[in-house]
Amino acid sequence: MKRILFFLLLLIYKNICWAQWHKLDGPNTGVVSTIGYNGSTLFAACKWPDGSASYYSNDFGNTWSNINLGLDPLDDIASFTTIGTTVFAATSQGKIFKSIDNGITWQLISTIPSSITNIKFIGNSLFVLGGYAIYKSIDFGQSWSIINYPVGLSQKMI
Repeated sequence: MKRILFFLLLLIYKNICWAQWHKLDGPNTGVVSTIGYNGSTLFAACKWPDGSASYYSNDFGNTWSNINLGLDPLDDIASFTTIGTTVFAATSQGKIFKSIDNGITWQLISTIPSSITNIKFIGNSLFVLGGYAIYKSIDFGQSWSIINYPVGLSQKMI
C-alpha cells in the first residue's frame, strides 16, 4: 500500500512540475542565445550562421517586435540587464546600449575594447565580463574601470 501511494505521489509531482513550462510562439528566427526581462517585457537575442537579430515582447511572449539597434549583421546581443525602467544590452563586439522606454528605442552609450559575454547590474554598479577582465561602471555605463580577476579563474567559471 505504501509503495502504491509513493508512486501515485511521484506521478502527481511529475505532472505538476512538467505543467509549469510551456513553449512560447516566437521569435521564430535563429537560435535564441540570451533572454532578459523588465517587468512584463521580455527580450530575446537570436543568432544564425550569417547574422543576428533581437526582439522584445510586451505581452509575456505572445507577440514579438524587432529591436533595431543598428548593429552590424554579425554583431549580436550577448546579454541583457535592467535597473528600474532602464534596460541595458551588451554585444559580443563590446558595444553597450541603453533603453529607457523598455526596448522600443536604444542608444549606444559606450564601447569597451573587448568581446562581451555578460552584463549585470549589482548594487549601484554595472558590471561587464569581457575578454579576460571584468569592467565596472558607477555612472550607468558612461565610463569603465577594469577589475582583473584572479589568475587561473576561467572566463567560463564567471
